[in-house]
Amino acid sequence: MPSPFRSSLFAGLLVLAAGGPALAQPDAELEIGGGYHRAFDLGGDWFTVPSTPTVDVRATRWTSERWGLSLRGMVGLGGSLRGHATERRHPSYYQVLLRYRRVGADGTGMHVSFGGGLVGWLEDDGFGATIHLLGIEALVSKAVTDRISIRGGVGVVVPFHVHPVVLLAWQY
Repeated sequence: MPSPFRSSLFAGLLVLAAGGPALAQPDAELEIGGGYHRAFDLGGDWFTVPSTPTVDVRATRWTSERWGLSLRGMVGLGGSLRGHATERRHPSYYQVLLRYRRVGADGTGMHVSFGGGLVGWLEDDGFGATIHLLGIEALVSKAVTDRISIRGGVGVVVPFHVHPVVLLAWQY
């Protein structure tokens, strides 16, 4: 007998893929902005991703008024690796996140996401990547218009990387 969680997750993915009905709030969003990827060196040779400014892009499909699935991409612009400047290694994240939102009548809101994906890096000689287990993000938002809002917050990726970010969001 399938678990209720798996059945709910599968049903949510089907609604996302099929383009579910219009909801009280916009049912899709595109976010673009920037931040700073801060990598903490916890020791060992496994840690080779630098701290750097970033460009961030997210696309979210809301499957209900409060829950949705988000695809997140983040690319670093260079940075410092163990105290040495490096401009040829750019950290990158590509994640699938389950996202929860709560938006008030005044246009202020909260978004919390969790999920996982790939952590990688671009170098002169190619692209390296590995799977990471957990990414958590918390954002606050303020509506500028009915369809545009500004968001800010912080994400944490395991192994320990912290990523403050500011985003411009377009709801459609």
